[in-house]
Amino acid sequence: MKLKLLGQIIWRTQIYIYKWYFNSPDGESYEAVANRISSWLLDIVNIPKVIVVSHGLTGRILRGIYGNFKKEDALMLEVSQNTFFKLTDQKIQRVCSEFEVF
Repeated sequence: MKLKLLGQIIWRTQIYIYKWYFNSPDGESYEAVANRISSWLLDIVNIPKVIVVSHGLTGRILRGIYGNFKKEDALMLEVSQNTFFKLTDQKIQRVCSEFEVF
């Protein structure tokens, strides 16, 4: 019971932390960014291969939309400096750019 309560507190704290992204003066709301990304995804649907580079928050929202995640889950997706994600066939594959030197 205590672990479940602790888990809920941690989850709610994480959601609260991520909400600050969308409270800046004159900043876009999550919904505005999600609508813009959704429209863009429709524009590129018939293009065979697309490479996209974005800021971390936009990447989270993009993967969230692509993976049909809830807003709260999308905002907690990984953001890393050495990772990219391949989105294909409704799958999201994490690819790390670190490698061993031969």
